[in-house]
Amino acid sequence: MTPASIGCLLLGLSALALCGISWTRGLSLDTADAGSEDRSGLRTCLALSALSCATASATIYVTFLLLWAYSHHSLNGRQTSGAVAIWVGLLCAGFAFVAGMAARGLVRVFIIVSSALALFLWLFAGAASVAV
Repeated sequence: MTPASIGCLLLGLSALALCGISWTRGLSLDTADAGSEDRSGLRTCLALSALSCATASATIYVTFLLLWAYSHHSLNGRQTSGAVAIWVGLLCAGFAFVAGMAARGLVRVFIIVSSALALFLWLFAGAASVAV
């Protein structure tokens, strides 16, 4: 592995660690809000789906990077499976970034930061796959 790919792996693992911390903290809805029960239920659903997508995106990225580095066939974005992984990762990270605004407290920060990291890493992986 090159130093750049090790750095990307560390960023991907950091995003995954932030998601893990968010899962252990739980989705707190204790802060005062003028919303109704339906609105807080929608907020919880959006926050949970954002956290799920951020976790999925970071997990897929770490797997993609390790397969790219250690696979005999050099998985990249030019292959169908590599392109699908990049697009799914991008879509999950993008949704998590937007829907993460529904969470509250530190969980919101963790979701947004981890999804922004994953989004950056997926864009970098897509650009590197095209350049290769």
